[in-house]
Amino acid sequence: MSLNSLTHIGAIMSELLYGMMNWPVIEGIEYTDIDNPSDVLGQTVTEHGVLIQAFLPGADKAEVKTGGKYYEMQKMDEAGFYAVLIDGKKPLNYKLAVTYGEEKTERYDAYAFEPNLPMKEIRKFNAGIGYDAYTVLGAHPMKINGVEGVRFAVWAPYAVRVSVVGDFNHWDGRIHQMTRVEDTGIFTIFVPEARVGSLYKYEIKKKGGENLLKTDPYAFAAEKQPGDASVVYHRTAGNHGLLYLPDHAALAEGVCRLRRGGGPGGPSVRDGRRAGPALAGCRGGGRRSRRRMRLRAGGGNLHPVQGEGTGSAVRTGAVRPGDGDQRLRRPCDRGEGQGKTRL
Repeated sequence: MSLNSLTHIGAIMSELLYGMMNWPVIEGIEYTDIDNPSDVLGQTVTEHGVLIQAFLPGADKAEVKTGGKYYEMQKMDEAGFYAVLIDGKKPLNYKLAVTYGEEKTERYDAYAFEPNLPMKEIRKFNAGIGYDAYTVLGAHPMKINGVEGVRFAVWAPYAVRVSVVGDFNHWDGRIHQMTRVEDTGIFTIFVPEARVGSLYKYEIKKKGGENLLKTDPYAFAAEKQPGDASVVYHRTAGNHGLLYLPDHAALAEGVCRLRRGGGPGGPSVRDGRRAGPALAGCRGGGRRSRRRMRLRAGGGNLHPVQGEGTGSAVRTGAVRPGDGDQRLRRPCDRGEGQGKTRL
């Protein structure tokens, strides 16, 4: 085939690709002010083949690797939006091969995976009876389609856009923009590059364009001070999601010694909802002792405690938002301490 013929075919493909682009959504992705990036990013099976689109700001070249072959993606605009049309009628198992200067990396495309949040639990959460919301929200290491990664989910009903940022994407809010789940106010994404131990936060764009960095209210661990990032941690059956405290009694003992101010550095416990029953046997845990332990206003705040030799923090859930200077009650009695922290 002559060079002129190849050039002509390339021009036809470029025109076809250009016509398949949803430019209003693409513009929203590039300006990071949209809540449905997965409508465009990832792969879509069309009558012309499998369309794969990716937003890769700063990339010099991008390819799709599938079936042992590489397919070069076309740069559709200067912002770094890439697309390629591959012959086929079924979704592909693929990786993105991206070149930045002299460095070429291969990685799975986060938008090729469906996070599959359990809608039944989400509806309970929206109704205010999501007692196990921590099993859905936050960072959860898992496998999807045989690929390891972390599913992130956060409730931010008034956000224009939410991204998860961390050491796995250079804290760049353009890379992993999250998708809003219907009308639930929850944003989610599965990130194959994230692992247990990864540091992360949520970058939230408010109306008016202001960006905020927020830690995860449902994180199971936090970065050692003076850092304040959330940390991906794998909950095991042995610790029931309670980090660095071996059992419920140890957690309850820590809660009983609740005090203001920071303790020694160390990862933080972020889920103390199961500690309540153990508090009944807490040393000095009578009404008089509890009266001396005051909580700051705002349910679900993280309070430093001293437990098992670590400076940990437990979300006691003992005070409803606005109750302020109240006595410490058993953490997370059924139906209490479930106030939501709006981001």
